[in-house]
Amino acid sequence: MSNVSTEILVQHRKEARIDSRVISQRAGIQHESLMATIKRHQKELEVMGDLPRNTCGIGLGRPRVNYLLNEAQFDYIHRIIRGRDAEAMKKLKVDVTKALLEVRS
Repeated sequence: MSNVSTEILVQHRKEARIDSRVISQRAGIQHESLMATIKRHQKELEVMGDLPRNTCGIGLGRPRVNYLLNEAQFDYIHRIIRGRDAEAMKKLKVDVTKALLEVRS
């Protein structure tokens, strides 16, 4: 995988996934806002496949949670969220598409 692929995609059970933290960072939105959107649309997202949830506890505070979305789930969420920067949103979609194409080839 190239740098773009490894920066965007993670492997989960032999499937390329997009980490919700990467989506929020690249879209210029708060991760908490994206998590709320994912939770609101969880039923629809689960129709498109498993929705793995990672929890990583740092220190004594609340553990941090993130989701790993497959291509269809990313596409659905990408249509819903509105980043602050339209160009960044376009670049995110292009980069994810290129990374997924690279993994398939």
